[in-house]
Order: sequence, then C-alpha cells, then structure tokens
Amino acid sequence: MHNDFMKKILIPLCILSVLLIPVEALFFNIPAFCFVLAAILLTVADVVFLIKFSKKKSEKICFISLNAVISLLLIIYTFFYPYFGSTVFKLHPKYYVENPHQTVSSKAAQADLDFVLKNLKHVHIGMYKKDSETYKDVMSAYKKASDYIQQKQELTVLELCQQIESMLSVIGDGHTYAHLNYSTSQHYYKKVQSHNINGDTFYGINGKSYEDLLKEKKALYSYEKESWALKDMANHSITLEGLEYMNIDYSNGVSYLFETADGTLFEEQAQISDFLTFDEYMKYNGITNNTNSSQPPFCYYSINEEKSLALLTLTSCINNQEYKDTLNKMFTEIKEKGIKNLGIDVRNNGGGNSLVINSLFKYLNISTFKESGSKKRWGPLIVDSAIPTKKNKQIKDLVFDGNVYILSSNSSFSSAMMFVQSIKDNGIGTVIGEAPGNDPNGYGEVVHFDVPNSHLFVQISRKKFKRINQDTDEIYVEPDIPCKAEEALEVLESL
Repeated sequence: MHNDFMKKILIPLCILSVLLIPVEALFFNIPAFCFVLAAILLTVADVVFLIKFSKKKSEKICFISLNAVISLLLIIYTFFYPYFGSTVFKLHPKYYVENPHQTVSSKAAQADLDFVLKNLKHVHIGMYKKDSETYKDVMSAYKKASDYIQQKQELTVLELCQQIESMLSVIGDGHTYAHLNYSTSQHYYKKVQSHNINGDTFYGINGKSYEDLLKEKKALYSYEKESWALKDMANHSITLEGLEYMNIDYSNGVSYLFETADGTLFEEQAQISDFLTFDEYMKYNGITNNTNSSQPPFCYYSINEEKSLALLTLTSCINNQEYKDTLNKMFTEIKEKGIKNLGIDVRNNGGGNSLVINSLFKYLNISTFKESGSKKRWGPLIVDSAIPTKKNKQIKDLVFDGNVYILSSNSSFSSAMMFVQSIKDNGIGTVIGEAPGNDPNGYGEVVHFDVPNSHLFVQISRKKFKRINQDTDEIYVEPDIPCKAEEALEVLESL
C-alpha cells in the first residue's frame, strides 16, 4: 500500500502540479482555481501519506518539504506573478483579428471585458488601491462599457475594442491599451508617401484638426502626452481600418487637411478607391518590398570630420550584439579621427530595452550615473525602488570626453524617452528638438494578453517610474534647445 500510494497518487500529483506552470506559461491559459486545487490536493495527499503510510522520519521530511515548495510555487505563480494568464512567454500567441466586423455575442463580449478588468486589477500599479482616483475612474468607465454591451445582442470586434479601450484610456497611461492586430493587410491612403516627400504634415480630416478631433474621441486613445495621441490619430486616419476605429464615415470619401513646411493649410479629397493594400501601396509608390534586399539597420552611425561630429541613429532600443558592435566601431573611429562631438538621434524611436543607455554610457567619461527609480507591482505587493546610482563600467581605451547631444521628438517613446532623460538629468549632454512622447514619472514594463473570445491585443503596465531628477518642475523631459523635430539635426550641425 505504501509503494502503491506513492507511485499511483503522490508522485504523479507532484509531477502534474509542477507541469502546470510551464504549460500555462508557454502554451495555453489555465484557470487560477486549477493551481489552487493542485496545492490543496498536494497538502491533503501529504497528510494522508504521513498518517497512514509513512513511518520513516526522513521520508516524512522529504515529502513535506518537496510538496510544500511545490504548493508555494503554485500560489506565488497564481497570485504574485504578473505574467500569469499573459502571452508574454507563450510560444504561439493568437491576438490577430481576421475581420474587425466579425461579431461576438453580448455574453462573450462581457466575458472579454471582465477578463481585461481582472488582469488590470492584478497587474496595473494604478489599480492597487481601491480608493485611488485611478481605480474609481476605471470602474466608472467599466460600468459604462458594460452597460453598452448589455444593450446589444452582439457586437463587432471593432466595437468591443473601442469599449475596452474606453476603460483603459482613463488611466492616462500610454503603455496600457487595447488594439486590433490585423491578420491581413490594412488599406493605406496611396498618397502618404508623396506628401511625406514634399514635407507635408497630416493636420486633420473632414475640416477638423486632429486637436479638435481628439477632444471628441479622447476615450479611444491611451496617452500621457497629447502629442502622442495626435500621432496615433494621424496614423489611424491614413487607413480605412483606422478611420473605422475613429468612427469616421468614409463611404463618400474623406477630406484630408495638410500643413506644408511653410505653415500653409490645404485640403485634398480621397475616395475609397484611393486606399490600397500594403503590397499595392508599395507598388503604387515604386517602393521595393524585397525581404532579401538589405534593409536599413535599427542602429547606424555617420561621421562628419569637417564638423567633428559623430551621429548615432537609433530607431529602436535593442541591446543586442549588433548594437554593441556598432558602438564599438563608432567609438573606435571617433578616437582615431579625434571627433569632439557626439549626437544620438532617437527622434523616431518607439522604445524597447533601456539597457541600450548603459551600453553607450560605457564609452563616456563618467564614473557613475543615476537611473530611474520605480514602484513595481507583484500581485498584492508593491516593491518600491529608490533612484539608484550605478557605477559606470567604462571601456577604458575608448572613453569619449567630448560634447554629447541627443535629438528628441514627440515620437521618442518609452526607453527612447528614458535615453533622453538619462542624458539630461545626469548632466551628460544637451537635448535638442521636442519633448519625448511620454511622462518620465509615468508607467511602463508591460504585460501582454490575448483577449479570449475576440482575440484583441491588450497591453498593461506593471511599473510606475520615478524621474531621475525629482527636483524639476517639468512634467515632461523638455529640450535644452527646443525646435521642430525635423530641424533638430540642422540645429546640431550649426552649433
């Protein structure tokens, strides 16, 4: 009986309990009660084993310890681990929508809304306290969205996305939002490329500026800085799918409002036939879409010996070997040519890994530097980290001791914003251009979710940052030399 109980019940139960975690993390979501049930069953099995079968003290200690560790891991994973139920480590996440007009029942839509709220409460640091204004605002928005859903027999996935986003947008967090990821190509206004070449800026649509439209459609956008929402709105307005998301009727065409480089406004009519799939858009504009051809890297540099200027362009914050090799090659050339000025261009950088900052700082003549502090959510716990001072692990033979500049724009977001902040708040260099697109005291470090019935993509922050310079009155990281983003390089070269 002793051996049978171990072989048929205790050991298989231990193995199955342990497997719950990697299966849930990598393959598919498992309800929380399964983990709790497994922990309870392990405890019950332990008690039965100890009372009825085990007589050896060493055996008792072994199984009690093992099952206690497994049970504890199950509870920690379920209630403290922020990635429980997420797709962050899933091998094949599903969040792609084939047709935004496909419908889900009112019951399924409500279940999706509840799923997002449950995870928002579990993950987002702003939802930690029920008496906070953020929590109250979210619950009020949840009720409105729920009432809307209950009045319908069915909703399109697009409508549901709008309702979920209306709940998330009240947080004022550019990292927390609901999104439609299309599995097929969207339809793009065919003249976008030509307007970009001419230096025209999309200013509005159907006689309204994006600033005025945002006042009407604020609930559809998550942002901290208005310029970020305006950028999102402009990007939406150049596709048929984006126009639908904004609830703009395009059946009889739309009228775009442009601003030229000299500030002149003009209108241009666009019909449905002027919107093309991605491949058609590329062909129409004569853009080669050959995946085998060499594409511009996310990081590259140029050196202007006449102006003694090295310019590093970083379009995404990826701290990989390619980036590190580029840095090493650039600073080697800087040393060989005696370059006195370094520019870092993050104007079109949407973020990524903030360790790109540390990797570059290794080449600068600084012994220490400060990083952002934070409050991080671990389920029912908050871990508060002070603003740390880091020792700089310099690459001694390539230390640069010249002037440092960083070019910034409204499109510099997340880790790119942190790059700008680190340069400014550590007194390392000069910021040229526009303030980045999010708040240095805002949210970040995101968790991704696949909403079960609609397969919407939802992203939720779990951390709130503390700006390095806590003595400043600035809301955003304001430039030392303000100018339009497109003029920032010219300003740098003129210094």
